[in-house]
Amino acid sequence: MSDFIEIPDGVIRKDLIRKITRYERDKYEGGTYFGVKIETESNEYNFEEFGRNSYFGSDEIEKAQKRRDEKYDKIIKQLGG
Repeated sequence: MSDFIEIPDGVIRKDLIRKITRYERDKYEGGTYFGVKIETESNEYNFEEFGRNSYFGSDEIEKAQKRRDEKYDKIIKQLGG
């Protein structure tokens, strides 16, 4: 079993990870950011997907949320959870 896990922009050691959370935050002008936050001993890594709502002429909210959930599930699976 590997001591490293793959994250969207590289790899990170498993023993450095303290907390992994899913979140969403609204953009002031409209739309929503869906993200995964990985907290380590010394850093935070945020991986976000922007979902435009119908106000912008696109229904990307569900797709962005799905991509966020897939990233989160992939990380959790690599941690053995």
